[in-house]
Amino acid sequence: MTNHQPSQPGNELSSEELESRCAECERLLHLREQELNLLKLLSEKILAETEVRKILDIVATYATELVQGENCIIPVLDASREFYTYVAGCGEQAQTMIGVQFDADIGMCGWVLTHEIPILFGESRNWWQDETITWEVGDETMILVPLMGKNKIIGGITVMGKRSDTSFTERDMDLLILFANHASIAIEKAQLFEELKCSTISLEQELDCHKKTETAALQIQSELKQEIANLQARLQEQAIQIKIANREFNDCLETANQDLRAPINSIRTSAEELLSEDKEKISAQSINRLNDIITAISNVGTALDELLDRSRNS
Repeated sequence: MTNHQPSQPGNELSSEELESRCAECERLLHLREQELNLLKLLSEKILAETEVRKILDIVATYATELVQGENCIIPVLDASREFYTYVAGCGEQAQTMIGVQFDADIGMCGWVLTHEIPILFGESRNWWQDETITWEVGDETMILVPLMGKNKIIGGITVMGKRSDTSFTERDMDLLILFANHASIAIEKAQLFEELKCSTISLEQELDCHKKTETAALQIQSELKQEIANLQARLQEQAIQIKIANREFNDCLETANQDLRAPINSIRTSAEELLSEDKEKISAQSINRLNDIITAISNVGTALDELLDRSRNS
């Protein structure tokens, strides 16, 4: 939000302009509160989840709501990084694409996954890939952002179609990138848990098989001891990685806190300036609205603090 300078003598604002400023302050505050609530819900849901597929479903749903899209699809790269598959989605069109696989360099998604660069196809951008394509009103608008893990790209988030029949904006892409950073940490954490689960199941199956062969008991005992030792070492390493992932998630929340506080404080400053400098020209109803805005901003600040405290204690 642009900071408004105090009115100069001879350049006073009309009552209509003051009312318009009040309405704009309320609108921007409402948007910031919505963004904060979505990020808070995301942190609560994905931190409590350990299954990758469920986390991807949550990511698709909340990404769609965050930028008010019509459809969202999540492409994930395979281990060889040669293919990507749409594994989760939200929206009628997205549901028809789940399970479809493409070469890693095919289409817009392939370009994002290969170059690890986000794309905004809409009114504020006129290009994608290596070709010049101008977005025009009536064309489908979309945002594609990568899901970046600690050491490699995991996949991406693609949101298609703006519900208001307009185009996605730079602000929408910035929110989706911040969202993707949070989601990537949770996905990697869940992948570590699933690897551990698979290792445990594999070890149990092998143990059951070995138990049926009494003649190889001594050899099996030795092998199992070594496997258990290796598994314990892996558990320790994965525990370290999980701690690192949690710390990085906390860092992301700190960044989100800073990104959200600046516009909220700007809204509060504008509201306080209107009350202190133009109070006599503002209606009683507008004064009450401005006071409500200031109170709401204080509540948002408290919510931010609670979110940070919860993250630090997790």
